[in-house]
Amino acid sequence: MIVEAASALLINAAGQVLLQLRDDKPDLPFAGMWTFFGGAVEYGETHEQAVHREVEEELGLTGLTLRYWWMQERPMYNHPEITVHNHVYVGRLTVDPSTLTLGEGQGMALFDRAAAETLELAFNQHDVMRQFYHDLDAGTLEIPEP
Repeated sequence: MIVEAASALLINAAGQVLLQLRDDKPDLPFAGMWTFFGGAVEYGETHEQAVHREVEEELGLTGLTLRYWWMQERPMYNHPEITVHNHVYVGRLTVDPSTLTLGEGQGMALFDRAAAETLELAFNQHDVMRQFYHDLDAGTLEIPEP
């Protein structure tokens, strides 16, 4: 069985990425850990529709230019027999995060490259983060302009 998810990796002009701090609830997987903004693809949605919906729900951002970049395949955290396809989109963050309304999680913050590459992220997204910077360095990933 495959479960579909979609995430947005947002980067500002200074090269900092915006991450969400998950709620710290005992029944929540990866509680209190940093993660990308995003979530499950709902029935009838494409992963592109899902990532835009999630960014709007979690940050209040609409109309972002997001580019499909990569698909992370991993086992589901509590059911290793289920595979998760996390479709990762990249986009340019052009607003100050203090102007955003956090709709989910307990916080958000910008991380520079040194910090972002060393974080242990929820859902094994640290592997995605390292690949993101590798592809930027290699010139194989271009962040879309708004």
